[in-house]
Amino acid sequence: MKTIKKLTEKIASIALAVSSISILAALIVVTLDVTFRYIFQTPISGAMEIISFYCMIPIIFLPLLKLELEDGHIVTDLFFGKFTFRVQSILWLIRCLIGIIIFGFLAWFTFEQAVRSTSRGEIAMGISQLPIWPARWILPISFFLAALGAALSMINHIKGK
Repeated sequence: MKTIKKLTEKIASIALAVSSISILAALIVVTLDVTFRYIFQTPISGAMEIISFYCMIPIIFLPLLKLELEDGHIVTDLFFGKFTFRVQSILWLIRCLIGIIIFGFLAWFTFEQAVRSTSRGEIAMGISQLPIWPARWILPISFFLAALGAALSMINHIKGK
């Protein structure tokens, strides 16, 4: 179990690094687009599509595994702290189970969408034609990793760690 946890933490760190690089890439694309637009009167072709599909999606969804592993999601403890330890444990397990189900469903659904997009060779129709099917694979990967994180969180909680 320790090797799975270490591997998952390594994957979470890599996903977070890719997300961080996506932030930097978005900043560079926007800066270049504005610079080219005002100095050369020629904006970067497809800058909005690049940012929308190749930068924003990894920024938003790749950190989900890290959030699951560190229990970083938004929580409200209005009543939770008043329950007994046993009730808190049951609620924690229910939360993890719901997370596994929801993230698993989203992984399955977005996987089907990614397969369809890939088979069609989906492109964004804008100023330029930008293939966007590779970006469609970020969602199923992110949701699968989040479901894995919820499962590991549940296992750790059952083991009492």
